[in-house]
Amino acid sequence: MIFRMLCVFIIGNPILVKAVTKTSSDQMLNLCLTGALDLRSPLARDRARENCLRIHHKKLSITQCMALAKDFEYSNFTEEMKALCLFETSPRKIDAKSCFYWANQFEYAETSDNAKWECFQRFDQQMSRSVCLQEAQTMRLPTHAIRARLACR
Repeated sequence: MIFRMLCVFIIGNPILVKAVTKTSSDQMLNLCLTGALDLRSPLARDRARENCLRIHHKKLSITQCMALAKDFEYSNFTEEMKALCLFETSPRKIDAKSCFYWANQFEYAETSDNAKWECFQRFDQQMSRSVCLQEAQTMRLPTHAIRARLACR
């Protein structure tokens, strides 16, 4: 028998319970996300999806996690979950190129640039100056692009 955390909805509110189950983590995620679809309001659905993703994101590839993050109805949830997929999911290993690629997928300039700053910080020692300058040019806000270029060694 395996103990797993199960996302259960009681009167529209997601809660976690420990369950004895032989269900795979993919099935658990699908069950959790399916329950979120049954909720009436977009905000309640997004909160439930957020809870599902926070529980299961470490078991997903970055591509799977980002695809689920795109399904949110409110863009603020989408942006927050993309950041979760990109930076809070371990032991997922990504390289600098992948980090900047996924940072470019954010909808808003500010959150995209914030993600890129995180990529710069994580991969500063591994990037050549030419790669750093190239990535600095992708900053969406002009002042961020200038600061990033100046920070390249």
